[in-house]
Amino acid sequence: MLNDQLWQTVLERKSQAVEEQENQHQLMLQGWESREKSRLVTFIAQLMEYEFERFMTVVQIVSGWVINQDIDMKSLCGKLDERNTSTFNLSDNGDAESPMLDQVVSYLHNCIAQLIQEPCVKQLPSNL
Repeated sequence: MLNDQLWQTVLERKSQAVEEQENQHQLMLQGWESREKSRLVTFIAQLMEYEFERFMTVVQIVSGWVINQDIDMKSLCGKLDERNTSTFNLSDNGDAESPMLDQVVSYLHNCIAQLIQEPCVKQLPSNL
């Protein structure tokens, strides 16, 4: 009697586990995983944007120059996502890369390089 109840419980749990696994597989097929990775890259890009804005604010406070360079990392990520740029790749040797994040970093690096060439930034003390 107890043995039958235990086996019945085991079979119920097994069917629940199989059903849950199928549901998770369906979620992945519907693109949940790629959407979440895309959101993660967007959040990272927004953090970079905030740091860039903080740097511009420091330059404005210290030098008195107003820098009119707007960057919109969220829309950049949206455009890259629309082009189906991969958010995450895992190579055969185990190296991970993010082509979307690489493009975001490259864009921001170019913005910073242009900003550093501005006369108001060149005049700032080097210990800032």
